Amino acid sequence: MKRTRYSAALIMTTVGATCFLLSMASMAVVIFLNYINELAYTAALLWVAGTVLISMGQAWKINSFKKIYGSLRNVLSLSSSKWSLIGTVVLLLGIPIYLLFFFQTVTEGFNWYSVGSETIWIVVFVCLVIAERKLFLVSSTPSLKILEAKMVQNDIQTLVAYSNLTNRFLAHIIPVIGASGVEDTISQCIEEHPILFGDKIIESGLLNVDQLIKNSKRIHESERTQELFNAFSDLNTTIIDLYAVLTSPNQANYLVATEAELYRDDIALWKAGVPLGKYNEAVYERDLVIGLPEGVADADKASNFAYILFKRYLELLLSKCKKSSKIEMKKKLSELASKNPVLGRIILSDEGKFDLSKLYRYLSKAKFKEGMQEIVRAFSIAANICYDAAKSDLGIKKASEIGSEIFSELLRRYGGFLQHYGIIEAIPKGVQISGTYLPLIAGKCYLVEGKSSKHAFRMFFDLVRFGNPGLIITTSHPAHARREHNIPERITILWLSKVEVEDAISPSNLGIIRDRISAFVSKKENAVVMLEGLEYLITTNGFDLTLKMMHDIREITVVNRARLIVPVSPLALEPKQLEMMRRFMEVIQVEEEI
Repeated sequence: MKRTRYSAALIMTTVGATCFLLSMASMAVVIFLNYINELAYTAALLWVAGTVLISMGQAWKINSFKKIYGSLRNVLSLSSSKWSLIGTVVLLLGIPIYLLFFFQTVTEGFNWYSVGSETIWIVVFVCLVIAERKLFLVSSTPSLKILEAKMVQNDIQTLVAYSNLTNRFLAHIIPVIGASGVEDTISQCIEEHPILFGDKIIESGLLNVDQLIKNSKRIHESERTQELFNAFSDLNTTIIDLYAVLTSPNQANYLVATEAELYRDDIALWKAGVPLGKYNEAVYERDLVIGLPEGVADADKASNFAYILFKRYLELLLSKCKKSSKIEMKKKLSELASKNPVLGRIILSDEGKFDLSKLYRYLSKAKFKEGMQEIVRAFSIAANICYDAAKSDLGIKKASEIGSEIFSELLRRYGGFLQHYGIIEAIPKGVQISGTYLPLIAGKCYLVEGKSSKHAFRMFFDLVRFGNPGLIITTSHPAHARREHNIPERITILWLSKVEVEDAISPSNLGIIRDRISAFVSKKENAVVMLEGLEYLITTNGFDLTLKMMHDIREITVVNRARLIVPVSPLALEPKQLEMMRRFMEVIQVEEEI
């Protein structure tokens, strides 16, 4: 029961089966030992309770399955459901035989009705045991059939999520032009996509989901997900285009962004990609994709990444340049497209506007990491060309000021995400990033100077929330630290404390602290370590021993290309001590809290 989501139904079935066992034991005593009739009535009551509970449990389970597999027919096609149904039907049809058995046994003792009743019980038990065994295997064994069942389930969940989103769009259109007007408009989409076939694909202003599920069953599993995405992408684009005609393009983009935002937490919608065709940029503008869990909406994350870099920031830098420089940049990008195919998918207009529609289509089919790497390479080339144009038009000083402002803002908003995918190397040379938003480079140690460690924790989480493995060594109790800084369970926390408990390290044992950091970063690629409590270590061990340990940790960090963040309050150290720490670490001075 613990391995399945349908525990309530199984509890009913289990309790019902237990009632049956007690009933059988009671009747055996009545039949073979000629015991008092009151025991026979007790057995009858237990039998009734067992029948009711088993019947309710099986009905509940089938209803739960129906919600997942879309229809009763799909549920009954499962082997576990077939055996459950056989057992339940035999149980219900055997009621008359049991009643005759009961009354005959009470008046006459053992008879042939007793044999018939026992046979029915055995058949029911065998069927239910087989059914539950098959259900247990489905919930615990990753066999090919189970993977296929999950595939069907995921496709149906995706289809329902897509339909819900499309119905939100239809709710804005149909009251104006009616369902027939919408059907006429989307007729071409219906002809091109088999999943949309049907006489009445729209009923009462909503998509006929039952018809869509039936149609999806006819599409081969290997093509079903892509067909779902393509069909709904065309369908939604057509519907939103119609809305744009009735209102305005800006209003249509606003509609897309607000409706999609309602489905931010719907994983089924994002797993296969949000089907909005050319209106995807309205979603990217709201940053709805970047914050989704790791591994979800990868194609859209890559596209959103490209949108942020090219549309939001590079276009801003280009807007400062003369038109002649924009045209010259367009020519340079065209010339470089032969060496870098991704650049060929980025179209720059004479006004300095990027068209990324071809790039989005490429990213929807490319592997996530490869796509992200291609974007970084293309952006690096484009950003350097753009920055050179800005220096030529505005002068080095002015271009540097504007570039620093733009890229500092870029890192302030998306620092962790961008650093995780290597954007640092793509920032043009000469662009100065302010210390507050300084990107953390692999193999470096950072001394974050401020009155509190809040900014250092923020820098740490900017990296680890996008996949970098993280280790925190802190003076706070782990439970308190997790609550205060909202630290997820996957992040390892070690407590600097003399209390002998699990995950605690004595502050006087510098060798253990060094070894734990070394063991972590040597096993984890792109690791980030937060060492909070430098002042405590100095107080406990003296400055010289602590400095020696920090030198050792620095070497470990460099060799393993990790990142070390060490918050410190400058007023807590002597000026000479602070200066010695600064000599071998990158210094980030934080202005007080924001």
